[in-house]
Amino acid sequence: MKSRGRSSGYERKGGDLQDIEELSQKLTADLQKHIHLIASCPVLSEPWCKMADLVGRIASISDMEARLPKEHANATLWECEEVALRYVMEDGKLNLCLRNLVEFRAFLRECKGRTSHLDGAPPAYLPEAGEAKTGGSSETWQQSKLDVFEKGMGVMLRNAWSHVEAVQTTDLPMLIQHVGDVLHDACSPDGAERMRALGSDPDDLKDRQEVLVLYYLRCLCVRCDDIRELRFMILIKDERIVERLVAYLDEHHGLLHVDDLLVAAQALSDLLDTEDFQTYEGQYLPHSARDTLGTFRTKFLEVFLDDYDKRKTIQPLLRFIQDCNYK
Repeated sequence: MKSRGRSSGYERKGGDLQDIEELSQKLTADLQKHIHLIASCPVLSEPWCKMADLVGRIASISDMEARLPKEHANATLWECEEVALRYVMEDGKLNLCLRNLVEFRAFLRECKGRTSHLDGAPPAYLPEAGEAKTGGSSETWQQSKLDVFEKGMGVMLRNAWSHVEAVQTTDLPMLIQHVGDVLHDACSPDGAERMRALGSDPDDLKDRQEVLVLYYLRCLCVRCDDIRELRFMILIKDERIVERLVAYLDEHHGLLHVDDLLVAAQALSDLLDTEDFQTYEGQYLPHSARDTLGTFRTKFLEVFLDDYDKRKTIQPLLRFIQDCNYK
């Protein structure tokens, strides 16, 4: 009897493993189907809203997979367990996702400009899109879709660009222009107002483009050698990224979480450390922006100076600030 019971236990265990494997295969197939449905469509159209929900789910999976242990820091997508991002790459959706994000930001700018000149116009920038599909107003429902898309797509792309093969296959001119546009918008009156509103909830701000572009830029800087420094820096110069990043940090450093602030400082430090910047400094950084940069140590960098590992990652920035203050 005992022997039979033990055997039955083994059979059940084997059945459980088979059930788990079948469930895993089903989830994988669903994930592939969702990624395949990512497409280009007008913002807030019915297919776009469905895509926004899918992107939110894919981003959640990607975030969980990104936290799984890796064999080494520079593991490729095919050497780790980030299945969601691997399917995005294999399905050729990476640059489509970037283009959707760029079109989303253009939509926000267009709608803000359309309403900002109207007396008494509400701060919402949403066009009419029919009845809300769930409870609440149509405007609230639309805003929820915009939020889900911005956070989901933004987080998914941040995770993707932590891998070299994603950086190497990205449309760099489009990405760097996007980074520059977001930094520039954040320093406009409307953008500064949005930053202050979002900054009241740090958990909300951290997944918005105004913060995530700092991570995009840092990922590019880390992979500078893999995408050819000269090609990269020409784009950085054309989009005035250094100047815009300095203006952004000067205005908004108090709103950023210390981890996000460090990423921004590291990206700026990496840019200052390139050969092209050091050769053509004046083309990257106007004199007024240089003066502003010279104040950063006392404004917000001192929080990193007692930690050797963190201080080491921004050493070129600290040296540059020292030179600014000596001249």
